[in-house]
Amino acid sequence: MPKDQLFKLLLCKTEIIRIGWHLAQGDSRDDFVRDPISHADYAGNLSNRLLYLIEQVQSDRYRPRHLIEIDVPKSGLSVRPGNVLPIEEASLLHAIVYLLAPKLDKKLSAAVYSYRLRPDWEKKVKKGRSLFREVEVEAPFLKKQTIRSFSPFDAWYERWPAFEKDAQEALKTEGFTHLTKTDIFSYFEHIDLRLLHDLISSILKIEEEKILQLLCRILGGWTRFSSAGMPFTRGIPQGNDVSSFLGNLYLIPTFKVEVQQRRKRPQAVFCSPDTFWACC
Repeated sequence: MPKDQLFKLLLCKTEIIRIGWHLAQGDSRDDFVRDPISHADYAGNLSNRLLYLIEQVQSDRYRPRHLIEIDVPKSGLSVRPGNVLPIEEASLLHAIVYLLAPKLDKKLSAAVYSYRLRPDWEKKVKKGRSLFREVEVEAPFLKKQTIRSFSPFDAWYERWPAFEKDAQEALKTEGFTHLTKTDIFSYFEHIDLRLLHDLISSILKIEEEKILQLLCRILGGWTRFSSAGMPFTRGIPQGNDVSSFLGNLYLIPTFKVEVQQRRKRPQAVFCSPDTFWACC
């Protein structure tokens, strides 16, 4: 098969980058902070801006701009490092994931519930909706009880009934008595970009190095530097659909180990990329 077909034939087409822009616009609705002025400015001359973006990508001159960084309250006195992507970078990242997700999502276990590709993702994208399942919540109710306090950042909400059904089935058929929850400390900040690149490359099993290099170049442009000025080459921005999907992919090797040991723990699920639930 010819090399770099996704990059040459698809990513550098105006219609694909425009799809990425629509996806980025939708994803920005629950950003930690909103920047409607820059979005409106970008949209005011959208066709020319997208053509310029494509020219930069094709000539290998594209470089990402700085992120908006914001500390988001987590619990008690702790915070998580939230990020807001510039609309141009967000558009390009969403276009890349739009091309890669159909090839990568099928490698995720059925027990992974967060940020999975919608069965009808092509129809949803044509309507300007997200590629992924759990990111749109329409009604705040669960188990027939109204929730008085509801956060739009709780993306697990829509997928919780399916997880609860599986957990109850494990309880009835296997006799488990406990449900454990573990959290990966500072998960997104420590994702190794070189390992992420190699993992995606191994899953694709086709030569798409150019699009992977572009993806990791953008993510690498946002990593922190040591006191000596050297990049850490790890960490992806939090608070967007692209990172959540990549976060799921990064845990595929970990989840395979869990599946191999699941004879005594047959039900498990990642409710979010950095949170793991299991019956025991």
